[in-house]
Amino acid sequence: ELVEMILLWRERLVIKYIQAHEDDSYIKPKNFAFEHEGNNYLLKMRQDLQFLTKSNLSLLIRMEDPDPFLSAMNSRRVDTRRYVDPSYSSENGPDEEAEPTETLSLPIPKELLPRVKKCEMILLEEFVNAHM
Repeated sequence: ELVEMILLWRERLVIKYIQAHEDDSYIKPKNFAFEHEGNNYLLKMRQDLQFLTKSNLSLLIRMEDPDPFLSAMNSRRVDTRRYVDPSYSSENGPDEEAEPTETLSLPIPKELLPRVKKCEMILLEEFVNAHM
């Protein structure tokens, strides 16, 4: 919802901007950035969860960077006993060698997926516009 609210805020500002400059023959397009601590928040969102790619969660789930909505996570078959049972010890070593016991998955509910994809595109457009 945050990305959608920022977009709505921006649309309203653009309307006000156009109304305030309606006497001008040419209105220069203006991109209103929603700033947090001096940074464009939509750009910041792309990197907010980057730390997860280097966390223990990345041992269980393949993560892409940037992925602020965690929509591209691919599940892995892993030996989950080592993460949920403190008394478990694997003789096999790293997860890649252990016999997978479960597939972990964190799916986005189907009804939210179109909104998430739209918001991902908004963040991508913001990134492209900022680097032009």
